[in-house]
Amino acid sequence: MRSHIIENWESQDEPEHLRTIRDRLLSNEERTGQLLGLYQQILTAPNREGIAADNSPEQVELRLSGLVVKQQGKLRVYNRIYQAVFDQSWVEQVLANLRPYSEAITAWLAANCQDESRLLRGKALQAAQAWVVGKSLSHQDHRFLTASQELEKRNDQIAAANRILAKAQQKARRISLKRWWEMATNLRRYTSYSKGLSLWTIQLFWVGILYRFMLVSREILITASWVAGSVIILRLIGVLQSLELATLDQLFRLRPAEPIDERILIVTIDESDINYLRKLPIPDATLARLIKNLNQDKPVAIGLDLDRDLPVELGHQDWLEVMKSTPNLIGVGKTFGGKVPPSNTLSKMEQVALTGLLVDDDDKVRRALLFDRTSEGQLRYGLGSKLAWIYLKAKDITLESVDDKKKQYRLGQGIFTAFKGNDGGYVRTNSDDYQVLLNYRGQLDRFDTVTLTKVLKKQVEPELIRDRLILIGSIAASLNDDEFYTPYSRLMSDSKRQPTPKVVIHANVTSQIVSAALDERSLLKTGIDPVEWLWIFSWSLIGASLSWTFLILRFPRLLVFIILLAGICLISSCYVAFLYGWWIPLVPTALSLMVSAIVVPLGAINRLEKLQLNYTLELIIESYPQNPGAVRIALESLKQSESKQNQALINHFQQTIENARYFTEPPP
Repeated sequence: MRSHIIENWESQDEPEHLRTIRDRLLSNEERTGQLLGLYQQILTAPNREGIAADNSPEQVELRLSGLVVKQQGKLRVYNRIYQAVFDQSWVEQVLANLRPYSEAITAWLAANCQDESRLLRGKALQAAQAWVVGKSLSHQDHRFLTASQELEKRNDQIAAANRILAKAQQKARRISLKRWWEMATNLRRYTSYSKGLSLWTIQLFWVGILYRFMLVSREILITASWVAGSVIILRLIGVLQSLELATLDQLFRLRPAEPIDERILIVTIDESDINYLRKLPIPDATLARLIKNLNQDKPVAIGLDLDRDLPVELGHQDWLEVMKSTPNLIGVGKTFGGKVPPSNTLSKMEQVALTGLLVDDDDKVRRALLFDRTSEGQLRYGLGSKLAWIYLKAKDITLESVDDKKKQYRLGQGIFTAFKGNDGGYVRTNSDDYQVLLNYRGQLDRFDTVTLTKVLKKQVEPELIRDRLILIGSIAASLNDDEFYTPYSRLMSDSKRQPTPKVVIHANVTSQIVSAALDERSLLKTGIDPVEWLWIFSWSLIGASLSWTFLILRFPRLLVFIILLAGICLISSCYVAFLYGWWIPLVPTALSLMVSAIVVPLGAINRLEKLQLNYTLELIIESYPQNPGAVRIALESLKQSESKQNQALINHFQQTIENARYFTEPPP
């Protein structure tokens, strides 16, 4: 019977009877779900006793299908055959085909229940929940709907968390900004008292305000100290040396042209002179005639910046006689950093000087060697300083010691201080022997010049030679083995650099010494380290104070203009000081000014963000009793966008809100 009627009932149902019951149940899809749900309740009733009959429309319609019958006030399955044919599995299969989320649950199950995009949301979930009312669903249906409900709940909490977070952040921003600008309001009230006061009183009043801010704001002092200290460290380790030396060069180029030094005459040897002589090196006879012609007009001294260690025939004997008979002739030998020894004749008469120059790492000459001592204790002068000593000695001016420990010497009206390795922008530079910073007068055009050819032809006015210091040297590229560069040589590229003839550099050294001794022309001086550090700190403090003040006054855009104006004042101060012979740190000071002005707003923004974060957390926690899940999500979302330091603060708040006493116990 089971195999004939029950298992194959659809094919064996002749005449139709069971199919008629089925068709009645499935005739209306909207009603089918309700009828099958009611039927499931009858099937699953304890002891198969059915359910209480109440003559509801659904029960009446189910009875009319012939599947159930009313007996003794209860609805029961009409007979066992009906119960076996239309059993629980048949009902679940029909419901599975009828459920509104059939496609979604099939895809979800195929994804091993991991694809949340297949879960129901919004109205689809609400429709599914309404459809399942009164129905006995499978375990998979329950899992699917439960997962959908949890996802919907989680999305609701996330949406609530976003609303809570957005509202808290907006409100916290208003509160923190209000608190932040309270200082500006107080300042305006404070400054309003200055109305009606005299100009002097107003100046004192504003000085008092600035002083009050500098005292009250510990943060300004900390910022200025930190920035200045960092810049000073960078300076001490040599990071800023190239920039500082380049700035010094620019100051030289910007300085107004100085008057020509009429105490010095340079006899130049250029390409036209070489063409006139038609022989290199210059013959001894020609040099002898050159010195004789110059010495006729009684110069104070003659410096020959040419290497003459070997005789150049013809006329060598004449040249020896000239050297012996000219006590004011000074020859050179590259005994300082060079290879060519001095002339034996001049050396025996102690009429030689050093011709080597002190070259920095960027191939520029910014220092001068005045003298050094040999291992035997013999004093040797540079060519420029040797000529200057001779000139000043003729005027009864000699070198006097001022401070042997500091290597300070007085020469006429000038006081010379030996260069130290960390003077100015230099860092750990070789300071052996007695060096000074070169305060250039200028290039070749700052000296009177004549050509060798004119001297040989006696075409030079005697006044250009008499009582002057004469330097003889080459300015022709073909005769200069070494190229020297000065602050006036722009280092745009190797092809564009213009070297300075060595004889011009020696002339600048001579001019610097003589002018300092006779005319009080300024030597190039630098401050001691503590004073320079204080200078850097002062401008760092100015930058921090200006930035803080204009930030408080709500004029952040004006701050850029004010800092630029302060920078112009700084540059102008350093330039004016340079005109008076002081090399004041410009690069580190400007760097301190700008960095301090930038750090203060950044610090203010950081403090404002922390203040906003604190207010945000407090406002979020206020919503915890009503919606704890959303608050937890909001805190996690907030944590992801914050730094590690702020994340630690958020973790502390999370631990606080998890403590029930936070909401139950009154604050202490």
